Formats: sequence, structure tokens, C-alpha cells
Amino acid sequence: MNNSHADWRNDLEASRDVSERDKEHYGFLLNWFDGWRLRLNLEAGRDASVKFWQEQVRVKERKSWQLEKWAEAFRWSRKGRCPTRSRTM
Repeated sequence: MNNSHADWRNDLEASRDVSERDKEHYGFLLNWFDGWRLRLNLEAGRDASVKFWQEQVRVKERKSWQLEKWAEAFRWSRKGRCPTRSRTM
């Protein structure tokens, strides 16, 4: 899974099954995840996704819509060619 940042961005932009608003939410989460894992030199995959969810997302209280949209973003990424396509939760 050595796909570049641009790959998931292009896939997301071209996606017909994701609304424009959801593309913003997904892009936010996937960009955050990508930057975090690259800073830690982690390979994209399930382990990194779970660690991110535990250490970055769950460390503070989030609104339910955020958790829902961010979980959707990870599920979407598993279907596509982007680096976070592994199972996360």
C-alpha cells in the first residue's frame, strides 16, 4: 500500500457515490490521518488506522456527526485505492 496522497485525493474527487459535502469531511479525516502516520513513519494499514483512531480521534470528546462521518471516510477508503483502505474499527 504505497499509494501517494494524490491517489486518494483523486479517487475522492472522482467518486460519484460521495456528496460534495462528504468529500470535504472525508478529505479532512484522510488528510489528517495521512499527515499523522507519515510523521510517525507508519505504513498505511489497519494497525495505523486503529492507532490513529485511538490516539487522535478518541482522545477528546467529539460530536456524533464527526465520528459518523470520519468512520464513513475510513470505510470509503477501504473500497478505493487510497492508503487507508484497511479496516479501522
